[in-house]
Amino acid sequence: MCLQTSYFPDDHTGEVIAQGLQDSLASWKLREDRLVCMTTDSVNGMKDPRIDRAIGVCKKVVSAFSFSWKKRRDMAVVQAELGLPSHNLITESLTRWGSRQLMVERLLEQEKAIAQVLGADKKSRHLVPTWQDIDVLESMNKAVSPLKEFTYALSGEAYMSVSYLKPVIHLLNNSLLQPEEGETELTKQIKSNILNYLNNKYNDPVTQELLDMASLMDPRFRTTYIADDKVDGIKKRAVTELMSLPAEKSKSQPGTSVQDLHQEEAAEPVTKKKKTLASFFKKKTVSSTSQSEQDKIEAELSSYLLSSETDPDTDPMQWWKLHEATFPRLSNLAKKYLSIPATIAAGDNPNDSGQPSEQSTDQAQQPGKIWAIPGANSRQDSRVLNLMAEQMREVNALMEAEQSPEAF
Repeated sequence: MCLQTSYFPDDHTGEVIAQGLQDSLASWKLREDRLVCMTTDSVNGMKDPRIDRAIGVCKKVVSAFSFSWKKRRDMAVVQAELGLPSHNLITESLTRWGSRQLMVERLLEQEKAIAQVLGADKKSRHLVPTWQDIDVLESMNKAVSPLKEFTYALSGEAYMSVSYLKPVIHLLNNSLLQPEEGETELTKQIKSNILNYLNNKYNDPVTQELLDMASLMDPRFRTTYIADDKVDGIKKRAVTELMSLPAEKSKSQPGTSVQDLHQEEAAEPVTKKKKTLASFFKKKTVSSTSQSEQDKIEAELSSYLLSSETDPDTDPMQWWKLHEATFPRLSNLAKKYLSIPATIAAGDNPNDSGQPSEQSTDQAQQPGKIWAIPGANSRQDSRVLNLMAEQMREVNALMEAEQSPEAF
């Protein structure tokens, strides 16, 4: 769920973005110290005049077909003659991630049909991409297209994905973005720039610890993608956080005291059950009072790390639901780190078609639409969304009033 999408015309510097995020948290009355994980968008990581020119040509070609029904009609005829898929060209959308790659991919797919239609009209003949432009677009698409599926998978709205970051970065570094024989220098350069950007972005020690903790709490990965020299430190951090979690829960969750529970149990009549044959063979378990809470946590963590391997397709949240009784302390830490992202990338939202506009970008987000939900109907009135936000604030206020001392 996306709580807020704000118009942000200021410079995207670290200080300004940080202030904007703090203002958003304050407007929803969310505590900054309870924020576990976040990702931010970034500007272009690579500037190359060859790419800029090729993308410019690509946009002009798409515009020529978008504003001419005759060209779209002629293209449908040529597609049938050449046996090409009956696809429209895709327009890059400023508010949708990956739409540029989709635009380039579709243009390369329809290259022959585009050249034939545009070449038949002397007014648009100059728009036909040159072989140099096609080479640049192919090089760029070959380097970037492997990232598309990963991005859509990491942007899913129905499952957690933060623990996937370290495995994905490991896979990109060791397989998908490694230079291959026969690739152009531009493709190799783009792959190298992507890897350098990703590694530098996630090289911060605080970020690394966060990703390591999320990976540790995922039963599919655990310590597989954590550096050997950092495993002991991550284990100690997990134990330390688990030691502090019960204290936080007891303060933040008012309810019936332990003494009241004992009194209620004592008030209930105890019915004497008839002994079964199996009861004579049960061994009496002696609870060790000398074992500290830290020892119990460390033993539980060791048991978790030594448990059987989990299938990669397993839903970690369902796994923890089934094993919560076995690892009661670790399950609390898993709830903290295994989060579900809010995203504007085309994910698995049932209201999202998953494709950018094939004709125009008129549906791009406007400054007046302060509150917006990704995937919502474009005709939905923003006033309704503002009303929903106001109602959520009122519900939060009522909940706080009920939990205040005056309410009891």
